[in-house]
Amino acid sequence: LYRFVPGQQAPVRVSQAIENLVQDTDTGANTITMIWSDRYQGLHVFVTPTDAPGATRNLFWEMRTNAWWPDEFANVNHNPLCCVAFDGNRPDDRRLLIGSWDGYVRVLDPEATTDDGTAIASYVLLGPILTQEMDEMLLHDMQAILAAGSGDITYSVYVGRTAEEALLAGATVTGTWGAGRNLTSPVRRSGHAIYVKLSSAVPWAMEAIRMRFGGRGKVRRRD
Repeated sequence: LYRFVPGQQAPVRVSQAIENLVQDTDTGANTITMIWSDRYQGLHVFVTPTDAPGATRNLFWEMRTNAWWPDEFANVNHNPLCCVAFDGNRPDDRRLLIGSWDGYVRVLDPEATTDDGTAIASYVLLGPILTQEMDEMLLHDMQAILAAGSGDITYSVYVGRTAEEALLAGATVTGTWGAGRNLTSPVRRSGHAIYVKLSSAVPWAMEAIRMRFGGRGKVRRRD
């Protein structure tokens, strides 16, 4: 994928970060469609199996941060075969429409709490959290502040000797946070790399997370 930058004659490639995710995509077996979201300043890239409904992974490019986000429909019948930006004059007439495998035309509604009756699951990984010296560190505890109207979220802590090991390991600590200012959650887990995963199946919004770290001393540093 490329974008045109004002003042430059040649387009600029923006898909380097997802090269490993898209290089094996069969463009003959999948229908590739794209649609621009002015509300979120980004591009939806839909990859839908052409022969029959099936599991797939779509992508969303956020222009403001130049970041790519994976996106999947839990109901494979909702995978888009076509899409269009219906840009009317009234604010409520400006909609992104998708035509899906089940024959319905749906609107991408930012206020929706379910995907046409299917729960919308979401998660974000914070990390890897590392020191500049690659030392082992101890995560003492965490405290979260969620938006007043946020739904509950599940937090999970992953630790390992490397970032890859931590990401592939199972969660060592899990818990739940609710709306507003939460109590401090004890963790007491150590590693050279730490991830914190936040997940939920309901709408949620995070304002801040405080994490308290400590070193493991010179002996652990030598190890």
